[in-house]
Amino acid sequence: MIADFKDLKYRYCLITFTLLLTFSLAYAQPTSPPSKIFTGSMAFLANLDGNWDIFLWEEGKEKARRLTQTPYDEKSPALSFQRDKLAYTTTEGRLFILDLKTRKQIPLEIESYPGKWDNPSFSPDGQNLVCSYFDPKEKDRSALAMIDLKTLEPHLFLKQFGPQSSPSWSPKDFRIAYAYTHCSTECGRIIQEIWIADIRKRYSRQFLNTSSHCLSPSWSPDGDKIAFCADTSDNFDIWVFDINSKKLVQVTSHPGLDDSPAFGPDGKQIAFISTRSGQRAIWMKNLASNTLHELHPFGDKDIECKDVSWR
Repeated sequence: MIADFKDLKYRYCLITFTLLLTFSLAYAQPTSPPSKIFTGSMAFLANLDGNWDIFLWEEGKEKARRLTQTPYDEKSPALSFQRDKLAYTTTEGRLFILDLKTRKQIPLEIESYPGKWDNPSFSPDGQNLVCSYFDPKEKDRSALAMIDLKTLEPHLFLKQFGPQSSPSWSPKDFRIAYAYTHCSTECGRIIQEIWIADIRKRYSRQFLNTSSHCLSPSWSPDGDKIAFCADTSDNFDIWVFDINSKKLVQVTSHPGLDDSPAFGPDGKQIAFISTRSGQRAIWMKNLASNTLHELHPFGDKDIECKDVSWR
């Protein structure tokens, strides 16, 4: 029996050592290359040297590359569905389009609309933009404007009294999801819900009643789901609403800030911005496996990021 015990003890120590060695080797392995993490292209803002510039991280690339380097802050980058153009705004409210093939930057100067622009979103064919427009004559109000990129003629297509923001164009048709402010100071807090407008059918409807502050709607590639963030529990988390089944699913739950959701090209993953690691960074949630991990577009450098667009 003593010999058996010694033999078992030896085997136990050997197994323990093997497990520890295996764990150490596994832990020391480098993270999976970006090509294994996501497909398509991901545009976002990063504060690399004192102000917010736009970066593009493409499938198979180890790191993101810089697209802008200006003395002012860029905002709200939006990739076209074809991944050949990028629309964005600045803190001054100017609107630009960047051709990703030629690197030509085009400012959209619309004299008849001297206000500020934000939250651009391309139509599926890339011929139009929908944006938030802030009229200087209207205090604390914004409206949705559709811009024909050939004629540069804007069209305010909704007649709603409250502010409209964060438009997102459906990949399949002429529906636009957006956030509509129902009330703010009179309610003691901001109540902002997600609405859907159909440009061709000329109607708009509220599809959820959360009694919370909802932001940043983003369509799935098949046009059947909308991801958004909402402060239903006093902090912003990511939610997904299935338009067909009317099912609402909470994707994240964390005391930190989770916002700016963006579906991936296959519709199985969502990228978003979170402060759960201590500063704003890009995280990804696999909806099938329910796994969550942080992305590192700058390798070992911890650079603050925000405003994700993924195609």
